[in-house]
Amino acid sequence: MRRLLWVAVIVIVAATGAAAVQYRTGALDRIIAPVREYWRAHHAGAAPKTTPATAANAGSTTPGAPANAGGSAPAQPAGTEPAPSPASPPAVSHTIVAADAIRGEDIALDTAGSTIEFVSGAYGPGPNGRRLLDARADTSWSTDVVPLILPLDLVVSFYKRQPALISAVTIALPGPPAAGTPPPVLPKDVEVWVSTTNAADGFVQVAAAPIAAEPAKQAITFAPIEARFVKLRVVSAQQPVTPESKLGLGDIGVIEATRAGYTRLVDRSPDVSEWMGSPRRAAQRGIEWLQPAVVKWQADHACFGCHIQSQAMMGLAIASKNEYAVSDKTIKALGDYTLTAQHPDGSYEREPGEPSALFAVMGLAYYDDWRHATSDPTLVKTAAYLLGRQQPTGEIQNGAPACGPLSVVEGPLMATSNSLIGFRRAYEETQDARYKDAADRALAWIAGAQANTTQDQIFKLLALTRFGGPPARSSVQQIVENLILQQQPSGGWKECPTENFFNSANPFSTGQVLYAFKQAGVSISSSPFIKGVKYLLAAQQQDGSWKADTAEMRTMGAAYAPTMWAIIGLAGSFGTVKAGGLQITTELPPEQTAARRNLEIVLDASGSMKAALGKSTRIATARQVLKDVLAKIPDDFNVGLRVYARRFSSRDKQTCTDTELLRPIQKLDRQQIVSTVDGVVPRGETPLVYSILQAPADLKAAGGGSIIVITDGEETCGGDPVKAAEQLKAAGIPLTLNIVGFTLTGKKVEQQLSQFAEATGGHYYSAQDGAALTKALTRAALARFPYTVFDMKGTQVAAGIAGPLTEALPPGDYKVVVQAGDSEITATVTVTANGDAILQIVDRGDRFELVKKN
Repeated sequence: MRRLLWVAVIVIVAATGAAAVQYRTGALDRIIAPVREYWRAHHAGAAPKTTPATAANAGSTTPGAPANAGGSAPAQPAGTEPAPSPASPPAVSHTIVAADAIRGEDIALDTAGSTIEFVSGAYGPGPNGRRLLDARADTSWSTDVVPLILPLDLVVSFYKRQPALISAVTIALPGPPAAGTPPPVLPKDVEVWVSTTNAADGFVQVAAAPIAAEPAKQAITFAPIEARFVKLRVVSAQQPVTPESKLGLGDIGVIEATRAGYTRLVDRSPDVSEWMGSPRRAAQRGIEWLQPAVVKWQADHACFGCHIQSQAMMGLAIASKNEYAVSDKTIKALGDYTLTAQHPDGSYEREPGEPSALFAVMGLAYYDDWRHATSDPTLVKTAAYLLGRQQPTGEIQNGAPACGPLSVVEGPLMATSNSLIGFRRAYEETQDARYKDAADRALAWIAGAQANTTQDQIFKLLALTRFGGPPARSSVQQIVENLILQQQPSGGWKECPTENFFNSANPFSTGQVLYAFKQAGVSISSSPFIKGVKYLLAAQQQDGSWKADTAEMRTMGAAYAPTMWAIIGLAGSFGTVKAGGLQITTELPPEQTAARRNLEIVLDASGSMKAALGKSTRIATARQVLKDVLAKIPDDFNVGLRVYARRFSSRDKQTCTDTELLRPIQKLDRQQIVSTVDGVVPRGETPLVYSILQAPADLKAAGGGSIIVITDGEETCGGDPVKAAEQLKAAGIPLTLNIVGFTLTGKKVEQQLSQFAEATGGHYYSAQDGAALTKALTRAALARFPYTVFDMKGTQVAAGIAGPLTEALPPGDYKVVVQAGDSEITATVTVTANGDAILQIVDRGDRFELVKKN
């Protein structure tokens, strides 16, 4: 990170008014001589004049923004002595005299987590803005908005907007332009301002100087001062400014100062080394690409484009709330256009059937949140229009409820969810009962609607999470678990989980899933979340955007949708921590936990199952126990039945491949399974391993699941449990194997079957009689662990089912009670504001325990 600056220098000594400039001679001069000749040839007579800054500028602030606007106190860097107050900086003046080159550490680097916060007249720094912070001589930046208006302000912040002690700003001019490209105009008179407040307010001027038309890097130094934001103001140019002019810069830097007791920024930020590969940087780069792109689309098309304005406003508002650098000018341009594009009847449609109004009402809700508007007649008018489109069921019809080339804007679940946001907002503003009724009916329809596509699942999940409250918690968790099972090997998600169209992972669907996961409470540290983030980071283009497959996404403006949703997914997930989190989970990975709703029972029907057991037989006991256990399995589970050794005797050559799926994996039908088991007659050998290896194919369509084997004998057909365990792990779907050994004896066979099950994350349970079999089978089939969370006063503060979701809780101590089958387990846990506290339910064979994982 350290960068030594041997540069041409303009030194401003604020305390004395003395300043000097020197250009290194010798070796450096010989290197830059050819470039200097270019600048002299093209910018003759542009050398800076020695003009003292006027006394009126001394200590002035940004027009209309007093120093430390809002009364906020300047932030203090960690580990420092109190800094001199910036409220009354010394007079700013300069005189050019000779001076030695300076050394210093530049903290305004992309690699150091620095960001261009603001460019006056522009919609953010654009996809090339980071060239100003790359410290490379072969790249340059120029304005992209015409006409060029001076003065022009550039505002830069440091890593996580932390304060730093600074003493200089460096400026490098761009190199010669490519052949045939008009050269940009170059800065001449510049000013340096600093703020400890924010990127818009609280600035005070600390320096002013002319820049020479020379290729060597130049530094403006000043008395050390604390800053969170540094503004470089270009007051004038070396050349006349025309309507077509663009201002060019090669690089800017900010030099960190030192003093007794001061802790350097890098020493306060050990995680800065991870910045370049971080999701926050990826989201910020996406924002920098999107902002000018959507405003240009709006200007070029001069229309309201459904998701173009609305989804962009949603993403930028979310990013702004999570302290990303967002252009206020961009959000305002999109929001104000949306306000003025409304038709007299409250609609936005250009032709019948368009979803414009339902996008507009959603976008305006986010725009109003961003601008802190409590009353918006335009939004209310659009909500009133949507009342007329709502069906008696609560649905807002829109397009086909299936995958297609217009997936970005189609689907009744998306339409109804967006409209629900508008109805809720309209009711909050007007207290008109019509909007509450419309919102309630919309939510009820969403809760019962079938989700066919990934986007369907996302909007159902978002609506239930935001508006459904505790009653919707189980549905939220089920959708999350379904999505976990649909994650692709690449880490991303595809739009059509079961169809060939839109049949590959893509940034559009992946961004949607990550945002919905975060809203639902999935930890950003969980493996599905991490894999999804890694997919998006790998898929990001060099310019900061995410590419759309326009062969499959053919709606107008579809090219912007993947970037919008990638930004929403990343910026909406990686922001400032507002509360602690508590997660209750099992010892299985999230994908295996999610898959446990799919259960395959593998029943041993070998000849030994006819043996007597007390007053009954083993098979009769197994039938009764299975019936009792099925009664405890949740209704929404998918359960199948495979039986081995029922068709051929032990003397038949086919006995070792005698296994049959009698009931496929489908919604639990207890009576059907019980009737099937009642008809099973034991006959053959024990092809235990062979039968288990057929289960992955049975469970593949469901996305994986849990296998429970009930057997009274060890393998008799030569199957190798060790190799079989590796085959199960390589099946490509999450699988958990539990084996219930019924009347089995012998340590060797128990050890062998235990290793087989445990290799998949499952367990071996021993049962010597009917009661023990009931207990063992119940434990093996146990897939849900309801929990309740209490504060230390005994008040219930949360409840749910162990799994991928976290509970957002204020920091403090809590008591957790988990229902594990017929027993309760408890633990106390401390929640902090800095991350998730995790309690894991661990099966010890004879009991369950709650174990703290962090």
